[in-house]
Formats: sequence, structure tokens, C-alpha cells
Amino acid sequence: MLALAVSIAFVSQSPDTSAAGLAKDYAILKQAYTALHPGLLRYNSQAQLDAHFAVLEMAWSRDQTLQEAFLFLSEFTAKIKCGHTYPNFFNQTEFTKKELFERKDKVPFTFRWLDRRMFVTRDCTGSNLLPRGTEILSINSVPVSTILNRLMGIARADGSNDAKRMDYLGVSGGGKYEAFDIYHPLYFPVKGNLFNFTVRKPGAETAQVEAGPISIGDRVEPNQPKVEKDSPLWSVEYPRDKVAVLKMPTWAMYNSSWNWRGFLKTTFASLIEQGTPNLIIDLRGNEGGDSVGNSILPYLTDRPLPRESVRSLSRYQVVQDDLRPYLDTWDKQFFDARAITKPTGDGFFEVTRGGSSAAIRPAETLYKGKVFVLAGPANSSATFLFAKQVKQYSLATLVGQPTGGNQRGITGGAFFFLRLPNSKLEVDLPLIAQFFPGSPPDAGIEPDVLVKPNARDVETGSDTEIERTFQIISSKNLPERGTTALKLTE
Repeated sequence: MLALAVSIAFVSQSPDTSAAGLAKDYAILKQAYTALHPGLLRYNSQAQLDAHFAVLEMAWSRDQTLQEAFLFLSEFTAKIKCGHTYPNFFNQTEFTKKELFERKDKVPFTFRWLDRRMFVTRDCTGSNLLPRGTEILSINSVPVSTILNRLMGIARADGSNDAKRMDYLGVSGGGKYEAFDIYHPLYFPVKGNLFNFTVRKPGAETAQVEAGPISIGDRVEPNQPKVEKDSPLWSVEYPRDKVAVLKMPTWAMYNSSWNWRGFLKTTFASLIEQGTPNLIIDLRGNEGGDSVGNSILPYLTDRPLPRESVRSLSRYQVVQDDLRPYLDTWDKQFFDARAITKPTGDGFFEVTRGGSSAAIRPAETLYKGKVFVLAGPANSSATFLFAKQVKQYSLATLVGQPTGGNQRGITGGAFFFLRLPNSKLEVDLPLIAQFFPGSPPDAGIEPDVLVKPNARDVETGSDTEIERTFQIISSKNLPERGTTALKLTE
């Protein structure tokens, strides 16, 4: 009941971003992160971390607007270089969302970055002013390179994985809140309620285009079906003879009542019964969520897969009483984790439950066809771990671009939602850090087949990765299952 009262008070009060209010928020943030966050020193030395805290403390030492406080907080969390550490857009108060996120100040198109260049994927002006494939060179006289450099300073990613950061800053139109939509107008506000774009349309010279800003809702595709809690989130298609494509745009199943395990069981039973010789698992754009990969792997392996000797570590066992009023989560066990952790002697606690250490065992009936996984920089959590496993054990051919995440390990699995009582801002606080053995590179997983879409692919709407996969299937130039993955290049 106390937690409910705290939550209600948090939502109902107006934010206090005075110097005094922010000083109190800073003290709570530093105490919580220092005591509970297991990944603070993975990519920062203690001296660097102290400097990052000092910059935020100085920034919050004066009265400011909610927008300024939010931006300073975003810049601080990005310096931790943890893909799960940021002011979560969906966890902010309704006041913050309306004040900062839901204004009519968004660019009237969706786009993707290619080699640090911005290309339109869908025109939303209503007048086809920015057709697909148009390159945006500047926005209100600010070069897009300048914009990108500025926003990379708030983009969340693990370690030095800048490909993930750039992917994070694209706009697909598929999510309610996307980072570019939120941060671009905060750093580069629209003046005069009109954008001036310097553009290069396909086959044309450089030109100027003026268009008004839009809201997030203006991007919603007309006649888009409503997604219910029990709606299927994945699909199976057969675009070519003897080829099935399992499309999995998300593994975030926590808010869904759909029987996804039953779907996988039925899908693989059908693939096996039909003798479908080629399966493409499309994970593009899928950051992760639940450990769905552990339900797929048994169908792909004819031998037990040992769990990697990864260390899962936390920084605490019992949360301090004075921090508890500011922390929300879905599992009360996170507040007192003595039953699932044990001291390591080096300032960490090993997480002994919450993830199985047993081997992944083969299913009773295996899928024996060729498997391809379409991967890319969005794959940074559970999908990163799945890509890592299928490559490590040669269970599939990875096609696409290097993944997000990091081979040094990622942080996640359990979270507190830290709600600062004065500014009312929320920051996600991951509680478990994975550390992989040896000295792995500070990078994502490299694909077996590197496919890099170009400007022409964007203009024509070509699905470059899947077309390349069709070519590989047609060439039959693949190793037998269970052997070392074949290295292919464009």
C-alpha cells in the first residue's frame, strides 16, 4: 500500500527542477547507481565515472527547465555505455511525456542512416515532397552530420558499439516513442513552425524543401490493425518454394497474453512435417525481451549445448531502506536478493538463480533444414545472445550487419525503475551484469554474410538481406549443420 501511495504522489505532483530539488535528486541517483548498478566500471575507470557524476552534479546545480534536466540526465546515462541504462521514455510521468515527447515538432518522414547519411524511407508530408530514397543533407541549415554527432551523445548502447547507436537514432515509425523524435526537437527546436530541408531527391540536383512538423500520431499508417494483448506478434511466410520466413519483430512478451511457446511448437512441428528445407529467422529491428531463443535452440541442435561459463553478477544483496521509496520493479525479491546471490569476494555477488545453468537439450524432433538468421545492430539484448549462440555452435548462418550488444557482456535481466522524487524523471537501473570469459572484443557479433544496403536499395524498397539469403540458398554453397560456419562476403 505504501508503494502505491508513493507512486500516486509521484504522478500527481508537478516536477521541481530548482537547484535545491535537483540536488536532492542527484544525491539519490548517485547513491542508487553506486550501490546497485553492476556495470558502471565495465567501460569506465573509477576516475572517469567520478568525472561523469561531477558533470551532472554541476549541471544540476542551478534552476532549470524540465527539458534541460532531462537532457543532462540523458547525457550522463549515455556515458555509462550500457544499453539498458537510460531515462526510459515509456516510464516517464504523463506530464513529462506531454511536455517533452508528444509535441507537434517531429520531422515529416521516417528514415534510416547509411554510412552516417540520412535517407527517407517514408514520406509523411502528405504531398510527396520527400519521396522514398531522398537524402536529407541539412535540417534548418544544420548539416545532418552535426545533428548525428550531437545525438550520439545521448544514444544508448553497450561499450563502443556505435552501429547500435546509429540504428537507435533512426526513425522507423513503428514505435510510439523513438529517440530521434524526442531528442532532435529538444536540441534543435523548430523555428516558425516550419522545417527547411536541403535535400537530394533520387535522380535530381540538390534542392530546398519546406514542410511543417508533425506529431508522432501523424506517422501512423492508415487502417493499421489494432494489436490486442492476445494478438500474434510473429508470423510465418513462404515467399519462395522450399523457404519459410519466421518474422519476429519483438521478443518483449511481458505485456502479451499470446501463447508464443505454443506458436513455436506448432510452427516447428509444421516445418518438420512438411520437410521445409530452408528456414529464415528474421530478427531485424528486434532488440530483445524474453529469452525466446532458449525455446528455439532445442529444435536446431542434435547435441546438448553447454551454457557458456558467463558470470552473472550483481552489486548488492539487500537494498538500503532509504532507497526503497524511489524504486519500482515487478518482483519484490529484487529488494532482498540474499536467496539468489552469494558473495564473490571482489565486491560483487554471483546470481545463482534466475537463469538456468543447465545445458540446452535437443527437442524430441529436430528441424534438420538449413537455418539463416537475419541480424543487425538492433539485436542488443536477448537477440544478441541468441545470435552469439547460433554462431558459436554453428547452428545457423548469420546474414546482415554486426549486431548490437557487446561481446564483453551486457547488463539486464532484472531492473529497478528509479523515480527521482523532485524532477519526477525515471531512469532504468539494470541489476545483473554478464561478464564473458577471456578478453573478448568491444564489439557486437559479426555476421557470416555481411550485407550492407545502399541508397539505391532504400529508394527501391529492396529487402537486401533477404534477397541475398535467397541467393545463398539457390547457390547451395553452405556447410553441413554442426560444422564451422562458412565465411561469406558480398
